[in-house]
Amino acid sequence: MRVLLEEISYNICYSYIIADDSEIQFDINNDYRKSDEMKSINNKSSYLDISFNPRWDYIPLTRKYLENFLMFNVQNKQIVAKIIIVASELLENAIKYSYADGVRTHIRKNKKNRKVELKVSNSTKKIDAERLINYINEINRYPDPFKFYLDRMKQSIIRNDGKTGLGLSRIKYEGNAMLSAKFFDREDGTGIVEIKAVFLL
Repeated sequence: MRVLLEEISYNICYSYIIADDSEIQFDINNDYRKSDEMKSINNKSSYLDISFNPRWDYIPLTRKYLENFLMFNVQNKQIVAKIIIVASELLENAIKYSYADGVRTHIRKNKKNRKVELKVSNSTKKIDAERLINYINEINRYPDPFKFYLDRMKQSIIRNDGKTGLGLSRIKYEGNAMLSAKFFDREDGTGIVEIKAVFLL
């Protein structure tokens, strides 16, 4: 394993790694653990893994590292700009709706398949996660992402709960990303929700 960049800043652990046969995961407490399930990673992939406390002022720092990673691995400025827009929306949602614990961001460039996968996860209540997954499924079923966004914008005018879903619908049409979500359940009615956005290069 070869670590290209590692920096501990505040309570955030950033590490840009090229994986050979295993991955070291970083959590909020800077706990280093080998993950057996990651041993089959293609060594032609590169990734950036970031975990941090759910604080708004950590978003610019995280965005900076994501952008540097993408400029090194993707280099196309237009694609990088789209991915950063999507990352910002997902990070803001993760912090806004986080129930407890931290926020994790994982971005991977797969050279073989020519795609970038961005995952953002946070803790949440099961009922909120189910609502989010259903909404993403609704976005994916809609044939015209831009029209869906316009429809949601009209609905947001009459809503006063702040839950318009505009950010996710914007990701679909402006970021041209394929969205999906998973929920990892706990026994107490909470868990981890993970949103994935895939970009074809």
